[in-house]
Amino acid sequence: MIRKLCRATFLGAVLSFGVSAIAIAQPASACDEDDTLGCANLPVLRVPSTAYPTIQSAVDAVPVGGAIIRVAPGVYTESIQVAAQGVRITGAGAGKTHLLAPESTVPAISFAAGAGGDVEDLLIVGGNHGIEGIGSVIGAVGGNGPSIAIRRVIVTGSGRGIFGTFSNLNLRAVSILRTAWNGMSVSAAQLIATDSIISNAGGVGILVTGVAPGVGVVLDGLTLNNNSNGGIEIQGNPGPVMIRNCTLLLNGRAGIFLDNAGSVTIESTIASFTQSINNGALGDGIDVFGSNPVTVSFANIDFNARSGIAVFASGTTEVDNSNLLYNAFALDAEPSASFTFEDPSNVVCFDQGETACQVLSSSPQPPQPISN
Repeated sequence: MIRKLCRATFLGAVLSFGVSAIAIAQPASACDEDDTLGCANLPVLRVPSTAYPTIQSAVDAVPVGGAIIRVAPGVYTESIQVAAQGVRITGAGAGKTHLLAPESTVPAISFAAGAGGDVEDLLIVGGNHGIEGIGSVIGAVGGNGPSIAIRRVIVTGSGRGIFGTFSNLNLRAVSILRTAWNGMSVSAAQLIATDSIISNAGGVGILVTGVAPGVGVVLDGLTLNNNSNGGIEIQGNPGPVMIRNCTLLLNGRAGIFLDNAGSVTIESTIASFTQSINNGALGDGIDVFGSNPVTVSFANIDFNARSGIAVFASGTTEVDNSNLLYNAFALDAEPSASFTFEDPSNVVCFDQGETACQVLSSSPQPPQPISN
């Protein structure tokens, strides 16, 4: 019995997209159930106040052990530099507390190497980066980048929404909208992103490079729509990658591009309506380049301009319990690559009148990696 993802998901995702970014950005208490800082015991610094007229003045006053910086409703034009640990910047909600970068060449918020904390309930507008992490290239688990959590934040109109090198980066209920280049360009010892939206990026929705071995990436419940150069791209990551419960619609070039990534699992995910670029080139739902194994299960991969799944180099991709419908080709592979099926009867394809999945050699070229 084939488990089919409801095709109404497509229409629902498109119709609800206009209000989703605002709907997720609701104020919350100072201590969430997944609190990372033990905030119930932290001092509270209020902005604006006589002692702390700006967010930066409160950040500079955070004591050893950390503090909550509670930012009242209003518009704050600042480029904030965080150098300490335990800095929790909490607004009154993305519809109420607005942080505007003062110019396009500086980040709205920058976390230095070794710093850490949370950013919550803000609207961040402009800057070269909405939120930036500064650290060395990660060669081992941990590195020296900052460790931060971002919750219920909207980032819009920035060069890149989130950029840099992090030891740990955790996103929940974040919207990154209308960036000039990539929505996210990050290296991280650990990256977890859940229940978030990335849309209308000039580059890739999410670009991940240089993740440490053995830790990896979890992307769960994400919506990535209308990003010019692709939805998700993982480059040179030796750690495990999990992409699940994600919806990727109307992205250019590639819905998901795995460029020499580690062991990858894609499950319960929609990758559809990928658009061709450069006079008809590319446009695959999923591209796999490299030798590491990829497993795709319970997925809908359809209406893509070129292939549903294209595999390059020597990799093997296992497909199970999935629908590949109305792509120019369902499955496409170079001679050295291959597909396997746990149960071929649980994979449904439809390509130019054919009702069975076939590996069709059209000699496709893989996407070229996107820059940070």
